[in-house]
Amino acid sequence: VLDKRVDMLNSLNTQATLVASAVVGHVLSGGHLDPSYAEQDVWLLGAGSFHLCTSAYVVTSSLAMGSSLWVIHISSRLRQLALKARLQLDTPQSAMQMERMLATRVGDLQKVLMVSLIALVFSGLIVIGLLAKRIDTALATLLLGLTGAHVVFSETSMADHFAAILETA
Repeated sequence: VLDKRVDMLNSLNTQATLVASAVVGHVLSGGHLDPSYAEQDVWLLGAGSFHLCTSAYVVTSSLAMGSSLWVIHISSRLRQLALKARLQLDTPQSAMQMERMLATRVGDLQKVLMVSLIALVFSGLIVIGLLAKRIDTALATLLLGLTGAHVVFSETSMADHFAAILETA
């Protein structure tokens, strides 16, 4: 069972690394924070809103980066503990305690990873709002909103399906 948890931790670590990489690439490109844009109105909020949008961008990017780095660190540490536990735990009870702790922590990691993904999406939408035409920004917002709704629907459906399988087992 611990091997399966280690595999889950590896997967979460990889996903968080991808989010962190996307944020770093996005932030380092930096063109959307160019002060020459400050003269322009951001269509969504009107005159003088460029600085508000860039502040929101910095906040959402920082949240995406910080939460994904947290997932990377904690998942790596939990992998180390799980591997150490496999070598040192000698009773089924202690192995089960470790399994319960890992199950709880994997749930925490999944939640924080979701926060990083949501922050990354909002960060991207802010940049689109700063650089794109109104219709393009509206289209991107609509598509990302529909995708987000589909994710929520799929997650709920999978959770219900899984619960039904567990009830019959």
